[in-house]
Formats: sequence, structure tokens, C-alpha cells
Amino acid sequence: MPGGAILPGMTSDIERLPDMPPPSGAAYFLDFDGTLVDIAETPDGIEIPADLGPMLAALRDAAGGALAVISGRRLDDLRRFLPDLGPPMVGGHGAEWWLEDD
Repeated sequence: MPGGAILPGMTSDIERLPDMPPPSGAAYFLDFDGTLVDIAETPDGIEIPADLGPMLAALRDAAGGALAVISGRRLDDLRRFLPDLGPPMVGGHGAEWWLEDD
């Protein structure tokens, strides 16, 4: 959106965005479909980037564990798509929680 406002009073210039806390001072709640992976024609048609799991694990470690993946998908599907990430994950639009290693 060149030259347009992102939010009232803000421009699209990245320099004008507010300072963000370092990863150790933030918590991350990341949606799966459409944020971490592109939307696909079918639920199993998604492509998981090869570096997604390691990148999320590195961010989780930098944030002191304050990272959760959330989704409308079933929790079993999230665990299958991100097998090395571990908890916390929330699936089923909030109905399923995985908070600790089994």
C-alpha cells in the first residue's frame, strides 16, 4: 500500500513503526493457516517451509518459551505438521490445548 495509511496516523514507512521489544520481552501467539503457511485449496494441500520448525523453535527459545501456535485445525493435525516444535499449541478454535510435553 505505497504511501497509504496502515492505521490511522501511521504511514507505510517501516521507520515509523513503533519500537518492538526484543524477543525476550514479548510473547508470540501465531496463527497457522494464512500466517505461518499459505492457505491451500484443501487442508492437506499446504506446504510447510523447510525452515518453519527450526525458525519457530529459535523464536520460542529467544522468547523464553513464550510462543504458541494457534489454529482452527485439529490439534493432532498441528502436531503432525510441526512435529519438532512441541507445546504450547491450541487447536480446534480454542477447544484443544497442548500445554506440556506428554
